[in-house]
Amino acid sequence: MQKLRKNWVSILFISLIMSNVQVFAEIKLGINSVRGELQTIKRWEALRNYFSEQLGQPVKIIVLMPGKLVETALKEEIDFVLTMPLAVVILMEKGHYIPLATLNTLNGTQFGGVIVSKKGSGITKSEDLKGKKVISMEHGKGAGGYLFQVYHLYTKGINPEQDFSAFKEGKNQDDLVMGVKLGLFDAAFVRTGILESLEKAGKIKIEDFEIVDQQKTDGFPLLRTTILYPEFGLLAKPHLDPKLVEEMKRAALKLTPEHPAAQQSDIKGFVEPISYEPVKTLLQTLKIVPFN
Repeated sequence: MQKLRKNWVSILFISLIMSNVQVFAEIKLGINSVRGELQTIKRWEALRNYFSEQLGQPVKIIVLMPGKLVETALKEEIDFVLTMPLAVVILMEKGHYIPLATLNTLNGTQFGGVIVSKKGSGITKSEDLKGKKVISMEHGKGAGGYLFQVYHLYTKGINPEQDFSAFKEGKNQDDLVMGVKLGLFDAAFVRTGILESLEKAGKIKIEDFEIVDQQKTDGFPLLRTTILYPEFGLLAKPHLDPKLVEEMKRAALKLTPEHPAAQQSDIKGFVEPISYEPVKTLLQTLKIVPFN
């Protein structure tokens, strides 16, 4: 009887240890990098801390670079992903990731792409880009820094690969704008908000630039060329503990604009997932992975 009691004590002790390990297991949160690795960590550190507190488990940020975002997310078994809409669709299609929420930025829950040229260049409409030297983010990968603009031009009957005199790739959207400012390129593709951010930092004056095919929408304050698409999505890897998934969703949706984590991340919080069908249509039309 004493031996049996000891065995039960040992089993209970081991169970407690295993339970403790599970509770304090590190959660991997992959975050899409827009302006470089260091900038990504700096911006989202407060949100990481917020999720750690809400979930009662340490959360680690895994920076996902645009060119290898999906590959890294699937390969490294990342638990949750905060990423651009293109990757949202691809991860849902290829990895069966589950949408939990859509990011609500200071400018709302949607964003778009900008085609920017230098003031006085005469480049104000899509057709003006023919024969010009243009730069974008990595071809086939970026949303607001590449594909939104390519799809916009496709609807205008323009093929960047054939109609531009040169179509280069860059690695940082800030640098793309500066390249236009310095006259290295005739035009650049960047996501909405980049120009306003650079002007706020004192690096440019927006009045020195033109916005190709400029569009305006009531309630959306940023300069843009393309239609609007859903903002970044927060996704959960399939087969995670349902309780953990629900806790993450609850934590995201309860984040208020007044919370320090939201303010330090320059966001208002999150909303229920918005439909990513417009993004899916774009990928299907251009025959891009996973619809190629």
